[in-house]
Amino acid sequence: AQTVERVCYHFHNDEWETFNTGLYCPRWGASSVMLNSVQPWVIGGNPGNNLSSEECSDTATSSEILKTEHGSFELSVTLPEKMIYHCTVRIDDSRVFIVNGYDESYEGISNAYIVDTSSSPFTFTQMPSLTHARSQAACGIISYQNSLAIVVAGGGFGDTTQTTEVYRISNGDDASNTWEPGPALPRGFSNGCHVNDGINNLALIGGFDEVGNVRNDIL
Repeated sequence: AQTVERVCYHFHNDEWETFNTGLYCPRWGASSVMLNSVQPWVIGGNPGNNLSSEECSDTATSSEILKTEHGSFELSVTLPEKMIYHCTVRIDDSRVFIVNGYDESYEGISNAYIVDTSSSPFTFTQMPSLTHARSQAACGIISYQNSLAIVVAGGGFGDTTQTTEVYRISNGDDASNTWEPGPALPRGFSNGCHVNDGINNLALIGGFDEVGNVRNDIL
């Protein structure tokens, strides 16, 4: 059986260093988002076979947050459903977007949520479902046709990996209340990395293409 780690790293003084604390629970297939400049929120994922405690037995419905005053990760809000290989992006100072990937049976699901991180505990509002289930997709916030929009790119299998979906948002309110097809990708993308500046740019890095080849290019 593979060992799932709790160790964290950060980039400091031009090199990667082991962070001074690890996760509360071991997780793979999780996502994370910075709530502010110093506080990451780690969401979902599978614990693997090396359970550290009973409370870490269902990490797919749990989350944890770095408590800066204690210098350690602590369990946070329970998720509305199991989330593995999902995608998360911060919309603004009080909202986070999550699009789900797999459930516990590794079936692709298309549910999406906006999380109000200003409330205590965080509150989840379910959005309209995506047209396609998109496990291992990329997501980001972009300017699209004169609107601020959430984009979900690639993910899933086959032809779905070359498609995108866009949801327009405006001034904290849903501007479209539906997902619409976005620009097609020049190749399939799934299970890679992505970087989003929250304005106009979403870079898709490596991953698998539509026929399962591992790629080293950047879209």
